[in-house]
Amino acid sequence: MYYKGGEYLNFESDLQSIAAANVVIISFDLVPASDAYAVAWVQTAQAGGFDSKLEVVPPAQIPAIAAADSAASRVITAASFDAQGNANLISYGWTGDTTTVYETQTTVAQHGEVCSAADTLASDGYIISAFGGNDTDGFILIGMRVLGDSLPRPIDDPVGGRDEPPYFTSVVFLTDPEGS
Repeated sequence: MYYKGGEYLNFESDLQSIAAANVVIISFDLVPASDAYAVAWVQTAQAGGFDSKLEVVPPAQIPAIAAADSAASRVITAASFDAQGNANLISYGWTGDTTTVYETQTTVAQHGEVCSAADTLASDGYIISAFGGNDTDGFILIGMRVLGDSLPRPIDDPVGGRDEPPYFTSVVFLTDPEGS
């Protein structure tokens, strides 16, 4: 896994310098107020395999973009909001399989609704493939699954003591240190 951070205004050009057929960006965070961004990605040793696409859309268009990507055998792997409040979505297609069709559900939830939204997606069989946002614009959750596969994906419970289920969806672990 690799990480990079930089100045917010350089995000798109820096993103292009990372992009390659053997790279999949799994997370990014845009923080315009601090003139910063951060990105995380995985990289295979073999050249080739993936093609990426960055789509910048108003929040109301997230469901339509996600549906078009999933129908085109693409998975959204990273999401964040920019300074204008637009959703930035990164999706990937695997060049070795351009025929698998996915289904998708999306939501933009406020801070207190994230866990409930994630649980609903997972219960309906969606793997949360992208999560990102902020307290101002909300948090984008993208759930994707292979067409027709509705096997529930319980949420991983890192502190609840549950046995690890065979399929699970990890969501960013949010906790309130003050317990309120």
